[in-house]
Amino acid sequence: MINIKEALISSNKNKDYFPQSVASGDPKANSVILWTRYEEQGQSVDTELVVQIAKDKAFKDLVISTKAEVLKRNDGCLKIKAKDLEPYHYYYYRFLKKRGEEYLSSNIGRTKTAPSEDMKVDVSFAQASCQDYIGRYYNLYHSILKQDDLDFVVFLGDYIYETTRDPRFQNDSGRTITFRDQANAIALGEGDGRFYSAKSLNNYRQLYQVYRADELLQKVHESFPMILTWDDHEFSDDSYGATATFTKGKADDSDLQRKLNSERAYYEYMPLDLDDNDFVSQIKSYNAEDNQYYPETKIYRNFNFGKNLDLWLTDFRTNRPDHLIPEDAFPGTILFTQTVLKLLLASQGIEFESIKSSMMPYIDIEDKKYQEQKVALVKVLENAYQREGLRFDEARLKAIETISGNLSVPIINHWLERYNNDKPKEDHVFPLSLAEQEELPVGFCYALLGKLELFGEIGSRYFVVKKSFDLLAAATHFINKKTQDGLGKHQELWLKDQVLGSRAKWKFIANSVSMNSYLLDLTDPKLGIPAPLNQNFYFNLDHWDGMPNKRKDLLETFSKKEGVVLLSGDLHACLIGRHGNKIKEFTVPSITSSTQRDMIKKAVKGNELLQRIPKLNELLERDSELVLSANQKLDYAEMNMHGIFIYQVSSDSIKVSLHKVSSDMVSQSYYGEPKNYFKNVVIEQFELENGSLRQL
Repeated sequence: MINIKEALISSNKNKDYFPQSVASGDPKANSVILWTRYEEQGQSVDTELVVQIAKDKAFKDLVISTKAEVLKRNDGCLKIKAKDLEPYHYYYYRFLKKRGEEYLSSNIGRTKTAPSEDMKVDVSFAQASCQDYIGRYYNLYHSILKQDDLDFVVFLGDYIYETTRDPRFQNDSGRTITFRDQANAIALGEGDGRFYSAKSLNNYRQLYQVYRADELLQKVHESFPMILTWDDHEFSDDSYGATATFTKGKADDSDLQRKLNSERAYYEYMPLDLDDNDFVSQIKSYNAEDNQYYPETKIYRNFNFGKNLDLWLTDFRTNRPDHLIPEDAFPGTILFTQTVLKLLLASQGIEFESIKSSMMPYIDIEDKKYQEQKVALVKVLENAYQREGLRFDEARLKAIETISGNLSVPIINHWLERYNNDKPKEDHVFPLSLAEQEELPVGFCYALLGKLELFGEIGSRYFVVKKSFDLLAAATHFINKKTQDGLGKHQELWLKDQVLGSRAKWKFIANSVSMNSYLLDLTDPKLGIPAPLNQNFYFNLDHWDGMPNKRKDLLETFSKKEGVVLLSGDLHACLIGRHGNKIKEFTVPSITSSTQRDMIKKAVKGNELLQRIPKLNELLERDSELVLSANQKLDYAEMNMHGIFIYQVSSDSIKVSLHKVSSDMVSQSYYGEPKNYFKNVVIEQFELENGSLRQL
């Protein structure tokens, strides 16, 4: 135990040396992770700090006072695991740096250990997700800070955003970030729309440095232990494994080194426990080992808070497969021929004749009698791919690969018309007539999913026809179950085993993305939507909607236990729903990131198909109503507000408070004006008791 006189400890200029303050996380009954970052003159250095942990804020009742080593190679981040602590107890901690005869102190942090497994105590916590820094402020954290007795905060991903000014969802005014190492960042967009995405380790570290310098976020970390998992933006938007999606299929977006850079920065800056071993010493600093990086990543983990609450943090990004619909899929490619369709439908008890009229006639373009059409199609697609930015050789090869096998006749005719528009009449290649089409077999192609562009996320990851996608998902799952394996084999077995073996009253499963279905139903004739746009659409297949069969399997397992509650995020919308009679789910809105309504409106502006929907902007103002009508499993929906959840968990019930604010309330700072913030926050309350949810 290192004894230091309090008179020798100063907090002056601590922001110059501890610019990201302190944080704690992953509380267990006898341990907790403590974190800080130390630098001198803006640079990380190798040095030594004193770590102090006490039962009181004055540090008179010291529990630990010992030395710890800070390393420059870890960007000055120090993460320690304090052991042999008492369960369900508040502790105060600080980091000290000796300078001359005095010690410079970090801010004082407060943390709390979990109750032991045999303790029957009420537990309170907050749920948050998606805190984009660009052009926005974390005012909602006022609501968390007001709950002084929270046991922890669970954060469900998108702690940082990897881009500096992505026009799809980021503001271009207010708070900004310019990469120091811009030469090694990824340049995206053109001209005035140019922005950058993190790639180098320096890029990712800088993002955490800037985000964690925010004074309100610092206060949250100083006040409560945080339990975190990541989603996509800690690496790259809509990513899977080490693969990004920003080129929409125009190039291979896999980048192992970029993935490793993102993980290393996350491990350095996040107070998460990567080691379940009991250390011999009472306190130990440690770093991620080589075998903890992708593809050996393992951040899924479990927590117990006494008899009332078990909590599991899952990882949806590391092991999930690619999205089922490729962004570069040609709309006319036939996925299932008529013969295959009949077999697939029969396996599901569906009559082929009942859906035949909604399928598309097709031909084998390799048949010699279609040679003229094939040549024309290759040529017109070659030109189209070049306009999309592919080099001549790339465009030529892709066109040849695309115009092969079975192709939808209506899509062929569409492209032949484009070919003919550039040719004199005598050189026209005539499309197939309706009479010819009536004699052809029908099949399932990408266009039936809403995928009408050569490259794009509409009809691929976003705004996909539900009926068609459900058929595709069922077929691919029947052929290869790994196509929907969102958690990976080992994590899935671990999670099922953990949930089935839990003896806690309430079983919370935290997942970065939603299991609630997120649908927009445009089938009501009163809406006046013409065919083929009068469909029921999935908004976002980057979530569990994109893996419906695996989701069903997981939910069937979870439903074998009472008291299962799902916590999810990422949607930038609030959904409260149920799965069967036993499972409830709370999808939290974003802290600051663009609301779902705003994101959809931006997507509509750049998409010809969506712009064809009459009065779509008026419909989007009714998005919550339409989402509720599309999914009868939902009890509540809010698409245009930011928010957080606060939970009060007892042995009898769960009380949930939704704190929500408008977009205007995140575009300016209320950091020094908490009273004005609370004048504008809307609070809605719910109670889960005896398996039933009611709004209070």
